[in-house]
Amino acid sequence: MYKDFIAIIPARSGSTRLKDKNISKLNGRPLYTYSTNQAIRLFEKSIISTNFSLILESFFDDRITIDERPAELCLNTTPMSEVISYLIHKYQLQGKNIVLLQPTSPLRSDVDVINAVEQFSSTKCSMLMTVSEVSSSILKCGFIDNGTFVSLSNRTEDIFSNDQALRTIYKPNGAIYIFNADDFIKSNNNFPSQNIYCISMPKNRSIDINTEEDLIKAQKEIFDIIGRSKY
Repeated sequence: MYKDFIAIIPARSGSTRLKDKNISKLNGRPLYTYSTNQAIRLFEKSIISTNFSLILESFFDDRITIDERPAELCLNTTPMSEVISYLIHKYQLQGKNIVLLQPTSPLRSDVDVINAVEQFSSTKCSMLMTVSEVSSSILKCGFIDNGTFVSLSNRTEDIFSNDQALRTIYKPNGAIYIFNADDFIKSNNNFPSQNIYCISMPKNRSIDINTEEDLIKAQKEIFDIIGRSKY
């Protein structure tokens, strides 16, 4: 169990694409419980930030603090950085290592979190995040600026390459972010943008649930991951 890391679990109500997604049921359990149970197993201290009355009235292990998120931080347009900043200053987390575990990544395994924490601890990165592989064909995409094609890639030859010859592309999967609170504060109360390390996770554990289709896909995948560590 990690004593030098604090898990933060953001579970706001009011999502639009999938109504109240953080309490949506996956395999008969609300999404947020996958993250809270994981935090209890791995961390000595965790904070769940929520405005759900269901969660606020729930009983958790003593290692989890329930924070009632202020209404002004519960808008659809509220950046996650503002929520993190609020929690850092309210609970005096300066100097602490923070692990952000979003409820929308319920297929994230304990081993994924352990690997991320160990990697963060062994490097001098300002932030570590998990990623997953996506189609490399995005390297052929771009913008149209006054009729001119502007490639997303810094290599024009990518536009004309076969897909098999393109570089492997990754994107953040939303499952794990780790950073030190002091680096967050120094970055104007925002996620550090310099010296970011990453760990690749397989696609079947990288589903980020934001729609009904995502939830259905995760339900199909969960049975194939039953052999991994406990949820």
